[in-house]
This record gives sequence, C-alpha cells and structure tokens, in this order.
Amino acid sequence: MTSQMHETVGGHSPHQLLVVLDSEASAAQSRELAQLRELDRDGLIRLVDSRAVASSADDKADVDSGLYELVYGLLHPDHDGGIATVEATQKAMQVAVAVRQGADVFVTVDPRISQHDRPFERETDMHLMEPVEALELVMQEINDAD
Repeated sequence: MTSQMHETVGGHSPHQLLVVLDSEASAAQSRELAQLRELDRDGLIRLVDSRAVASSADDKADVDSGLYELVYGLLHPDHDGGIATVEATQKAMQVAVAVRQGADVFVTVDPRISQHDRPFERETDMHLMEPVEALELVMQEINDAD
C-alpha cells in the first residue's frame, strides 16, 4: 500500500487513506460500506465516489493514454484488441483517474475487477478490493498508524 501517507492534496490530509468507491459500490448497502462511511465521517479516511473523482474533463485529461492502457489491460487481460464496451471503458477511466488522484484503495462490488488486485497493486500501488477486504485493509492501516 502507499503507506507513504499523502501530503495534503485536494482536501486529503497526510494521515488519511484515500478510498474511492466505484459507482456500483456507492449505491450498494452493506455493513462494510456503512463502516467505511462512518470512518469517513470520523475523519479517519477520505471516502469518495468514483463518479465524483472522474466527473470533470480536467480529471480525465490528467489520465494519459499509457496509464489508461495499463489500467484497461490489467482489468481486462483477455481483451482481444477489438472494440471495448462502453461499460469497460468507463470503468477503466474511473480506475485510472483514481490512480492518478493517488487513491490507496478502489472499492468495487464487481468480483471480476477485484480479482485483479494483486497484479494491479504491483503496477499502480493501489488496491482493487471488495468492501469486506477494503474494510479489513483500512482498519489494519488505521491500527498501524496509531
């Protein structure tokens, strides 16, 4: 993990983990997501919706083609080079913007994406995780920081 805690960037204090929720996770309800939201309210993490992070043209412009291609390739290792679906393109852009913004964790409820965490982390220093795993990691990081 990027435990080299961030300098204050975009309202993100040096000791907060930046956790980005994908659009499906933002709408989902679970005990783990409720706990992540509570940690955000308590100021222990910064929790943001990927749609908010990737909503402006400036954020998308910050993602160079090399980063986008890396992210797309890691998320879709079996893609044959043909035309990508709109959904796959949007998801890759959300993840790429989160990487560019310095996110520590990208929370997704899509198991097809979260299964790529290990190779993704090696390449980008950001975790792709389901809510249960993300909460465990966040709690470990908070406890280690104490």
